[in-house]
Amino acid sequence: MLLNYVPAFIVVVVVGLLAPVILRLSKILRRQISASEGEARNDARPDRYFAVVASFVMFAAAMVFLLPWAFSFMALGLAGLVEMLVFLGILAAGYLWIWKKGVLEWL
Repeated sequence: MLLNYVPAFIVVVVVGLLAPVILRLSKILRRQISASEGEARNDARPDRYFAVVASFVMFAAAMVFLLPWAFSFMALGLAGLVEMLVFLGILAAGYLWIWKKGVLEWL
């Protein structure tokens, strides 16, 4: 019975270990903003903010499909793996598209 929860436990452990690392890297790698540059950013168009939020929600909702797939990975076999690779490929193409469009240039 407890073996059914092993994949969920692994996900929780990986996220628990990875989240602090990513937060620390973002603090180290962020660029310093001068006062004049910070004031100019306050005048940014609100539609840019909504584009970032919409893309985040879109990709976060898509990630919801990964956990059930991970739980039933062995039962789905090779067909399930191929379908998930196609799904992740489409997701990666969308991510690259919004990156090329400059939606992620708000940092």
